[in-house]
Amino acid sequence: MYRAAVYLFNHLKDQEETISIIAFNTFLRQQHPSGHEYDDVFSIKETYGFSAFYKAWLDLGTSAQGPLQPKDLSRPLTNYFISSSHNNYNGSVAPGPTATAEAYREVLMQGCRSIELNVWNGDSVELKTQDSSRDHQANALGSRVRRMRQKPPQMQLSEPIVTQDWTFSDACGLREVCAVIGTSAFVNNDLPVIVSLEVHADIENQEVMVRIMKEEWGELLLDEPLEGYDPRFRLPTLGDLRRKILVKVTESPVIVIENPAWRDMDEPRVREPRVNYMTSETKTSRVGPCQALSDLAIYTQSEEFHNYDTPAARRPSHVFSLSEAHLLEVDAMGETGLFSHNKHYFMRCFPSRSRFDSSNPDPSLFWKLGVQMVALNWRIIDEGMMLHHGMFADEDGWVLKPTGYQSADKEIGTWREVIPKGIMDIGITIFAGFDIPGSVEDEQDSISHGKRILRPQVKVELHCVQEDGEDTYKMKTETSKTKNPWFGAYGSLISFVVRKSPPELSFVRFRVVDGSGSFGGSLLGWACIRLDRLREGYRLIELFDAEGRKTSGVLLVKILLDLT
Repeated sequence: MYRAAVYLFNHLKDQEETISIIAFNTFLRQQHPSGHEYDDVFSIKETYGFSAFYKAWLDLGTSAQGPLQPKDLSRPLTNYFISSSHNNYNGSVAPGPTATAEAYREVLMQGCRSIELNVWNGDSVELKTQDSSRDHQANALGSRVRRMRQKPPQMQLSEPIVTQDWTFSDACGLREVCAVIGTSAFVNNDLPVIVSLEVHADIENQEVMVRIMKEEWGELLLDEPLEGYDPRFRLPTLGDLRRKILVKVTESPVIVIENPAWRDMDEPRVREPRVNYMTSETKTSRVGPCQALSDLAIYTQSEEFHNYDTPAARRPSHVFSLSEAHLLEVDAMGETGLFSHNKHYFMRCFPSRSRFDSSNPDPSLFWKLGVQMVALNWRIIDEGMMLHHGMFADEDGWVLKPTGYQSADKEIGTWREVIPKGIMDIGITIFAGFDIPGSVEDEQDSISHGKRILRPQVKVELHCVQEDGEDTYKMKTETSKTKNPWFGAYGSLISFVVRKSPPELSFVRFRVVDGSGSFGGSLLGWACIRLDRLREGYRLIELFDAEGRKTSGVLLVKILLDLT
């Protein structure tokens, strides 16, 4: 930050030794355009040296991302977007049972408030250790089926396990996962967590599941309706459920043995049209949730989606879970029904089966439709996760929907009616970067030391809601050099003049890529800021690396906004 301040001071003072009072006041107005009077804050001088300038910049705030207003917790649960994850497996730690449990800790500590657990019979697999061979796991499903058929009635029941798929790789005990959830869920914030259970276990194991959750979560588990909030008639507010874990129960989908990679992990009973991957030889019978488990799904009861006119679709507590492809098909059949439904009831979207690489969909497409839970693969830092970060940064996992999307907004029938009229003008001048992330050493002579010169280039994208479907606009700077790039005396101007978009659903995404030859395009750092939080003036954009970790790297920019 200090080096950025020195650069900015030299830029503003031009050829002089200090900054004139005129230039200083211009700087103050750009930093705080609301008309704040600075006479009482800074002493009046004819000129300002670096110390006075640096103090003013720090006092007014250097970050391009503005602070949040106090969160309104008084609305029903369905009036919020919820930070959600899909397949909490194989986190940053080494693969194994511990990794499976620790992956839940990681996302919860980062603000995720909706997670999923795929639960199987405890006798399905012998839990492997970090040293065990994966060869034993290859026939795990066949062994499981044989054991289920041969298990004598008097056999002692093992506790259920949590695992990603049929191969039972990285399986660990449900109790271990529940213990991690219980100790991690409310460390950094006290807003509620929704645990989506996909149940592959038989009735006996389901009873054990209930016992484990009650033992590990205790009073954190919501196991009965709140007074005054009968789930048949109304949902509680967000503030009513602080430090509570809500359970969503989904029965297991039909298993397709020959194509495990094609299975959507949380597709309870929904079938995508005109697709049938099952044969009589590959089907297994469904086991619905037992009564004790169903009773825990108080305000989050998973239901099969048929249309908006079924009795289930009118129950306040229901949740529809659809893959991204199916949800877009439903939207195409009539946007009014979907948008209206999502103002009052829960909808969850998860990545489609076609994403073999575990990539993420663009969540803004579904937030636009009012979908509360857009589940993403957190281990993949791509466009989807960057936009997710922009939406939920510092929000504790729950973001109040914008006006027009809430249940009290009776007059708004479609998302198109929420789009404001007119043109917005966003100007971002990128002056320099400091400590750009990356492992390439670039301060030495590239020929004599055999090192490649880093050539950072900044790519900027505006993601917004537009009626014509043109929702992403892109610009980029020229390439510069070294981990401290300079983009010219006047900087590099990025300008977007487009039709207005709801700022709460619009994002500016920055990607710093390596523009050098053989490794051109590799991601060095990134940032994503929701448009309603983007601040005018000379600011610093704080960068994350390709693994999603915050770095010391920053971009020095000047931002001008006309959103009115």
